[in-house]
Amino acid sequence: MKINNYKIDDYCKNFDKHPFAVLVYGVDYGLINERTKLLTHNFFKVEESQASKLNIFDIETNNLLNNPENLEIEAKSLSLLNDKKLIKIRNANDKLIDIITNYLLNPENSSLVLLTADSLSPRSKLRTFFERHSTAVSIPCYMDDKNTILDLINKKFIEENIKIDKDTKELFASYLGEDRQVTLSEIEKAILLSGKNKTLTNNDILSYIEDSSATNIDELYDCTLSGDVERSFSILFRIQSQGTNAISIIRLFIRQLQNLLALKTLSQDNNIDFAINSFKPPIFFKRKQNIKKQLLSLTENKIEKILNLLNSAEVYCKSAKASPNLIIKQTILTMSIIARAQ
Repeated sequence: MKINNYKIDDYCKNFDKHPFAVLVYGVDYGLINERTKLLTHNFFKVEESQASKLNIFDIETNNLLNNPENLEIEAKSLSLLNDKKLIKIRNANDKLIDIITNYLLNPENSSLVLLTADSLSPRSKLRTFFERHSTAVSIPCYMDDKNTILDLINKKFIEENIKIDKDTKELFASYLGEDRQVTLSEIEKAILLSGKNKTLTNNDILSYIEDSSATNIDELYDCTLSGDVERSFSILFRIQSQGTNAISIIRLFIRQLQNLLALKTLSQDNNIDFAINSFKPPIFFKRKQNIKKQLLSLTENKIEKILNLLNSAEVYCKSAKASPNLIIKQTILTMSIIARAQ
């Protein structure tokens, strides 16, 4: 079944009666990532902070082609703690058509097969199969245009109660590119820039465009993972003096680490330089060396520990039982300790 482009977001948000298989494909890797996260969330009906408890089996297409029986085995092996299972198949292509066809002859009711792929032509056998099958769904991810970018800015700014006039909004939209993940990252940074007054002016956006690293979040993140606590605290003070709150910093840290985890997976089948240079959305060239160091020094276990730490820190900040400023300082210190541990 093919979902019309204008209905896709609503479909992903109201993913109640799920099909047995979903294909998410396209050239906008940020949008693919956003929609697969939304589908995952609505399939399991849990908050993102509980992601570690989800029953997910992740497999690369080439590995599945070598062991096609794994799809049915994994789909039917449910956890005692979770009565649902998600099978994620990365880098899907037409070679999977027979495996998917056979699986859908007798699918597991409690499992969802979620495939992600690069751009697939209208003549693609896999794409055509998903568009025509009654219990499978095809979700294309096209690059954002000016209207969708403006809609995204409106939605995010309304959620955060950001005051911005129409001309300033259009100026900001003209600066943003077509990749959804990059756009979301830049919107988050602009929200931080709005400070305590929750207001963005034309001059704010112009200054931001000239220096998109105004909040220094990337610098703080890199320093923390390198173990330089003293410098991290100095940068943190500078960021907080601009009105940036602890939860915003934590959320941006989480996003960075999720990208690092994705890079870890990509670098398992390729060398690190290739993984970094081919990663979508592209990594800013000034940060590539720091990212490489982090990939070499941080194991998946360490990254997951830090992600759990950050999720807990966000909960503590919201509970009002302790000062968010103290929580973020303690979190940065603990992150550095985990990163440096042998």
